[in-house]
Amino acid sequence: MIVIWRRFKHHRLGVIALFVLSILVLLALFASIIQSFLGVSHNEARLININMQPSWPHLLGTNELGQDIFTRLIYGGRISLSVAFLAALSSAIVGTFIGLVAGYYGGFIDALLMRFTDAMLCVPVLPLMIVFAALDLGALAEGNLASVTKLIVIIVFFGWMSVARLARASVLQLKNLEFVAAARSLGASDIRIMMSHILPNALAPIIVAATLEVGTNILYEAALSFLGLGIQPPASSWGTMLNNAVDYVKTSPSLAFWPGFFILITVSCFNFLGDGMRDALDPHQVLKNVK
Repeated sequence: MIVIWRRFKHHRLGVIALFVLSILVLLALFASIIQSFLGVSHNEARLININMQPSWPHLLGTNELGQDIFTRLIYGGRISLSVAFLAALSSAIVGTFIGLVAGYYGGFIDALLMRFTDAMLCVPVLPLMIVFAALDLGALAEGNLASVTKLIVIIVFFGWMSVARLARASVLQLKNLEFVAAARSLGASDIRIMMSHILPNALAPIIVAATLEVGTNILYEAALSFLGLGIQPPASSWGTMLNNAVDYVKTSPSLAFWPGFFILITVSCFNFLGDGMRDALDPHQVLKNVK
């Protein structure tokens, strides 16, 4: 880990991105404490405070219902980041499992799984996400949890393929190496070989892909919520804030600017972070630095 950090810190944009994302995560985690300290509300309508300009304690002003914009942003960030993280983690788990099985066993299983993966890569993702999001899946959960759960399931269903292909490629490189052959000759089961010997050595590209996937998931969540098919009121996310701001773009442009700005910064930071992690975890980059 120390060696990886030493290589990662040479990627300046990656370090800056990690710092910015750490601040955003901390703001989301301590949103309730920040709201109590400021003495404002992110969801309580206060008509006396409608469309206030930035001032104390309303650091970014208020919206058309008198709700504090700053606390709505950090509460919305809690939901947007949670959906993106959970969807990326679930996609990585599903894709890694499929890639491990396909690459290790090969033959008919490999052909079947990879042709299905190729078929999923060919489908138009966003239009189908809109169709699936429009379906009533309330049976999965009740209340706000229903929209969050539905969104995560939809994103995972269309987001595991790239990880699966990367995992399969890594397994194909590793399964015929000496340490795998030695484990097999000692009687290790297929599951033990895949989980204890191959997977740890194949994690680098999977981690990078999952990191980049978080940024993509934030865009998916924002797009679906902007269309009214994602996170449902009274819960809020950056996408729902954009949706609510559509009717007030001309009179109060800041209502649309701030959630859009947070989406832009967060997605850019995850892209820079993934780029930095790719350099830090790439064995070819290690050899280049040694030379």
